[in-house]
Amino acid sequence: MSVFETSLRSLLRSKARQWWEGKFVPYENDPNSRLFFVGGWQQRHWSARAAQALWDFLRREWKWATGFTLTCIGLLMTYIRFF
Repeated sequence: MSVFETSLRSLLRSKARQWWEGKFVPYENDPNSRLFFVGGWQQRHWSARAAQALWDFLRREWKWATGFTLTCIGLLMTYIRFF
């Protein structure tokens, strides 16, 4: 593996991680107030939110999702073979 492939792989991995985690946006505080809030929230791209929702769903419901997928593959194979 060349140095170029290694650097490209690490670049793609870091970009995927940035997409997955999103950008940290701190809370906005009023500069004229003595009260301030510490913290913020993660601003994610809509596709990252959808991918995380799908991932969380499959992580919770993997038992029936695996059976459903295998059943669909079996039906598709049967359809291809006989028709």
